[in-house]
Amino acid sequence: MDSGHDNLVLNLKRLARRRRCSMNRLADAAGVARGALSDILAKRQSPTLTTLQKLADALEVPVGNLLLPPVEEHGRFPAQRLDLHGHNSTK
Repeated sequence: MDSGHDNLVLNLKRLARRRRCSMNRLADAAGVARGALSDILAKRQSPTLTTLQKLADALEVPVGNLLLPPVEEHGRFPAQRLDLHGHNSTK
């Protein structure tokens, strides 16, 4: 898999941890099969755009945030949002 998939895995884990949400709870909240999420996290399967959108919706972030490289700042990863014009803003 590529670095985009690596970013996805890191961001899914980070965002779920921030919400104190297990991967099983995330899968259930997103309406994604637990096995499918497990395969995505293990990089055995690439998610469809529909699956990415469901996961982003469950985590309450724009789908692009799942694919962006995490940026570490003082040991924390700031929540960033992309607006429709491609500008970053930090929450």
